[in-house]
Amino acid sequence: MVANNSNMIKEMEEKAEIRGKVESLIRLLTKKFSVVSEKYEENIKKLSEETINQITIDIFDINSLSELDKYFE
Repeated sequence: MVANNSNMIKEMEEKAEIRGKVESLIRLLTKKFSVVSEKYEENIKKLSEETINQITIDIFDINSLSELDKYFE
């Protein structure tokens, strides 16, 4: 039972970390482009952690929100 609780806590922490990355990425995109549509926010929230990290790295090379579409495929 203790192992199950530890696993649950670890899983919750990982989800919270990903949620924080998503929120930070949306804030960065909003800062860069002034507004991020709800459509893009929802698509970003569905991405894997790896893809979130990649967009964050690529943010200086992204010139328009439509360039994010390639990450949603």
